[in-house]
Formats: sequence, C-alpha cells, structure tokens
Amino acid sequence: MQFRTVIMTILFAMEHVKPELMELGLEAMQALLEIISSEPRIATMFYSQFYTRILSGTIRVLTDYQHMSGFYLQATIIK
Repeated sequence: MQFRTVIMTILFAMEHVKPELMELGLEAMQALLEIISSEPRIATMFYSQFYTRILSGTIRVLTDYQHMSGFYLQATIIK
C-alpha cells in the first residue's frame, strides 16, 4: 500500500503544471524504473501491479501541450 502511494505521488508530480515539479516527477519515475529494471524478479511483480497506471499517466502528459517541455523524459519512460 505504501509503495502505491509513492507511485501515485510521482505520477501527480509528472502531471503538475509547474515545469520544475513536472520535471522532478519525470526524473523520479525514470530513476525508479531503472532501479526496478535491474532486479528481474522484482520488476515482474512491480510491472504487473503498476505498468498500466504508469503508462497511462505518461501518455496523458505526453499528449498534453502544457507538458511539451518534458517530451524527452516522457519518451524515455515509455521506452
């Protein structure tokens, strides 16, 4: 339950209208995904619970013109 709160907080930061907070959220998500991906067993459990939520949140900001400045990080997260 607590890890879900962390994910939701990062997603909220990614969707923030202030560019500084949006970028901080994108960087946090990218760092989290890099750490998670380094452990295959944990990655499987993590992605089974959070993949669609992270993907839909990232696509939401990717298609929002107010978040164009974060395009590179958004594309990196989706990759």
